[in-house]
Amino acid sequence: MTKHVSMIVRFAPPWPACRWALLSLAALLVAAPISPATAQVPRSSQRLLLVTQTVTEPGAGVRSTLAARVGTLAFAPGRLASDTGFEQIANASTLAQVAVRDYGSTLTQQQLLTLAITHFAGQAGAVASAMRTALQARGLAHGTFVFDQRVLIAGASLPRQLVWTLTVDSGGRYSFAEPQLFDQQPTLLHAQYVPLRVAAGLPQGWAWPDGGQLRWQLLDLQLQPVTAMMSVDTGGAFDPPDPVNGSAYDPDAGLRCLVDRSSNAGCAATLPDIVSLIDLNAAAGALVDYGRRVAPVYDPMRNAAGNTEQVARVSLQVTLREVTYSGCTADMAYRNAGRYGFTLQATTDRYQVSRNGRFSRLNTQQSLSLSPTQPYDWTRLLQPAAVASLSPLMLDPIDPARPLLETATVPNLLLVAPITVNGSETQTVASYLSPQTIYARLQLEIGCSVSGRWTARSMIAPWAQCRSGSCNASYLMYETSFMPGEASTGPLQMTA
Repeated sequence: MTKHVSMIVRFAPPWPACRWALLSLAALLVAAPISPATAQVPRSSQRLLLVTQTVTEPGAGVRSTLAARVGTLAFAPGRLASDTGFEQIANASTLAQVAVRDYGSTLTQQQLLTLAITHFAGQAGAVASAMRTALQARGLAHGTFVFDQRVLIAGASLPRQLVWTLTVDSGGRYSFAEPQLFDQQPTLLHAQYVPLRVAAGLPQGWAWPDGGQLRWQLLDLQLQPVTAMMSVDTGGAFDPPDPVNGSAYDPDAGLRCLVDRSSNAGCAATLPDIVSLIDLNAAAGALVDYGRRVAPVYDPMRNAAGNTEQVARVSLQVTLREVTYSGCTADMAYRNAGRYGFTLQATTDRYQVSRNGRFSRLNTQQSLSLSPTQPYDWTRLLQPAAVASLSPLMLDPIDPARPLLETATVPNLLLVAPITVNGSETQTVASYLSPQTIYARLQLEIGCSVSGRWTARSMIAPWAQCRSGSCNASYLMYETSFMPGEASTGPLQMTA
């Protein structure tokens, strides 16, 4: 009975320097027993038989070399004590071996592993039978067979080691792991994706210049580049999805397609994904920096009505504030003009991706930037009011119909122009001119002002001012001011 058990080993030192220690350690890295028919894992105090088969590339002249040792696995600080404690056995080629397969140099990692899994599974029984015979002949309870072949991978600059292990006991029960590829100088695929679309309500022109681009390169284990950056324009195929009418949706749908396009039938089938890039570049795995939507930053802000609203954070310049009066009974035009740019927040999640497409988030980074500036020029009609009451207020640069903003509460306000006034602040609302006689003639005018006070002005003609034989040479003018509904301050004689 055979059981296939996945085993992953990571090697840090250079392969030639630690080959024997690692192959010895492989004897302990097979899976624990799964059933009574499965080989028992040897304890570190037991003697075992270790057979290794080392294969070079077919073109190197030496196809296969076998070695066999018997000893006790024991650990010492930083090393295996079995490095020097194993006894060599002669004629190892007569004990057990695997038929060598030539994988060529054009296969990707996954293609080669798929063939190797089938190849070793077909030979596991014969190898286990030969190892059992060798164990029984030497009175040993356990043995491990380690196959180590140097292979060439498409896209890899250096050869890889294809390693397969099988453990067997003297009763013929055995277990084996799936073959693994190990790299003398492992590389990581570093991929970056920047979303094309921006958050709802923002101009599409504010998207990143490289939005929709998938870029990647290979890094060494010190995260230093070993290849040039490559890129492909995806047209935003891996963007986070847009929520529709508040319905439930998967915010990671774009990320899942980016990692493995076979994860969903809706993924773009013609674009590269991370799993295929790992395979094509013979990388050990990938680090993926996945950009989320660019969105504005919102701040609480108090409006003129005293209420607090969430307002998008902007850097703002108000270069013009202008009031145009049309007397004091009609609405006045309040015009604001300037330039603004949103403070944008970009969120990037970093993921670790394995060869099989499993991924997990490592961390999240957020950065702020300023959008391209946009000009604005708004005019809003307001009820007549004094210039002094408008001085601390400005129109909302995004929506002028919203309540006026207090300039002192607007963050990142770089410039506020003073208010300029056009048109007439006063208006004559009533007038009266009496009929002309030789004795008197009266002219009365009532006017209003944007400041709120009304005026009444009267004039008496010179010829109507004669008294005791003498007459004034000019008009005699009287004026009084008042607020509607209030008593006047009394007449004031005005001299020429």
